Amino acid sequence: FEHSIGHFLHPHSNTITPDGSSDSTDAKATSASCNSNSNNDILQSKTAIDEPENNPSSPTPAINPNTVTFSHFDSNFCSQYSETLKDKKVLMYCTGGIRCVKASAMLKQRGVEDVSHLSGGIHRYVERYGSQGFYKGKVFVFDQRVALDPDAMVPSQHADTAKEEESENMEKNDEAKDERQSTNVVGKCLECKVPCDQISGAILCTVCRDLILLCASCRSSMNEYHCERHQPWKTSYFTFLERFSADELRKQHEELKTMYDTTYVPAKEHKNVRKTLRKQMDKITARIKAL
Repeated sequence: FEHSIGHFLHPHSNTITPDGSSDSTDAKATSASCNSNSNNDILQSKTAIDEPENNPSSPTPAINPNTVTFSHFDSNFCSQYSETLKDKKVLMYCTGGIRCVKASAMLKQRGVEDVSHLSGGIHRYVERYGSQGFYKGKVFVFDQRVALDPDAMVPSQHADTAKEEESENMEKNDEAKDERQSTNVVGKCLECKVPCDQISGAILCTVCRDLILLCASCRSSMNEYHCERHQPWKTSYFTFLERFSADELRKQHEELKTMYDTTYVPAKEHKNVRKTLRKQMDKITARIKAL
């Protein structure tokens, strides 16, 4: 989820680089971890891999592995990209730096030797550079604040300077301010795709309880929310069944049964998902009987 509200931008906007990889020979970080200075050196170096399926006009150099567990990271991402990345320089980053320690080790086990991860993660990076670095968007934090602007994480004396400079810039050019704010909104509403980075601990997927980015307009038209991973379930899986008629519930049950029998097979590879579907079908059956 963190990748949906913020990421590193590469200065070479005509190319996209998986995990910030590069072929520069003068980059400082070639060991298991790199500090914020080394990270900037790598990001300024020449890119090595193009990903044409991404939109070059809005570059996101990192590939989001879209995995829930480390086992998925190895079986999905590593198996897919290890051959492509074997002769490349790979820079990995995560929110706090911990997950990349394990993830980089998995890539190395697949034969990708030149793997670095950002020491201290995005948190340490924005504490040093604020909004002046290559990181754009908001920073996910593991408390009730959920997400913060980069400058809010800079130590106070640097933050005061950054605020003074921003104030001067706003007075000089209001249009530049509006354009900068729009550019820094990395997130998009899951439903209508408008720029959106307002996160709430109350906007959760009804299936897995993951955070979701939804604009106010889309939220007002929905009773329950479904994350990107569970979009195929949005017409059949609901927590609160009281508002549905018996016929509607039977249709939901039918859709879930179809997914159970055809989509999530073989059973051994989808054990947890099938368990979730079974529980929901049982819940629907009980509600129909009650009606």
